[in-house]
Amino acid sequence: MVGSIIKSKGQLDVLKALSNLNVKYRNKVQLDILGSGNKRYIKRLNQFIEKNNLENINLLGYQKDISSKLKNYDVAIMASRGEAFGRVTVEYMANGLVVIGNEAGANPEIIRDNETGLIYERNNINSLTKKLIYVIEHPEKANKLSVAGQDEVYAKFTTNINAKNVYNEYIELIK
Repeated sequence: MVGSIIKSKGQLDVLKALSNLNVKYRNKVQLDILGSGNKRYIKRLNQFIEKNNLENINLLGYQKDISSKLKNYDVAIMASRGEAFGRVTVEYMANGLVVIGNEAGANPEIIRDNETGLIYERNNINSLTKKLIYVIEHPEKANKLSVAGQDEVYAKFTTNINAKNVYNEYIELIK
C-alpha cells in the first residue's frame, strides 16, 4: 500500500482483513505500507499489528521513487474510502500489480472486477479477506488479472490519451 497513512486510506481495514486470515494464508502474505501520515493513526496501526501478531507487516515510512519499489510486489490494495480519480490505482496497474480495490471512489471505473483486478465491497472486511484468499489460491488467475490491468492502463490512461480526451472535451465546450 502506498499513500498517506490516515484513516480515510483504509490501512486499518487491510490489517483487519489480514488478521482474519488463518495461519496457512497469513504466512504467504507480506504487507508493506509506504508513506507517512498521522502519528496517532500510525500508533494505532502498530498497536493492532502487535496485538494480532501480524509479523509480516512493515510500515516503511516515506519512500522516494515508488515506481522502482512497486516492481518488488505482486499485489496492491487500494482501500481508500474515496478517490476522485485513483491515480495510485492506475500506477499499481501500470506496474503490473494485481489491484484489490475498495468499491469506493473511482476504483469501479478503473478496475473491471475479475477482469482487470478485483473489487471488494465497501466497508466490508470479510469481502476484502475473501479477495486476498482468492489471489493466494489462484496465482495463474492473479497473473492474468495483472496483465489485463496493465493492458487496460496503457489502452486508456496514458498521458497522450488523457491529453486528447481533455482537448476533445474542451472543443465540445467551446462549440
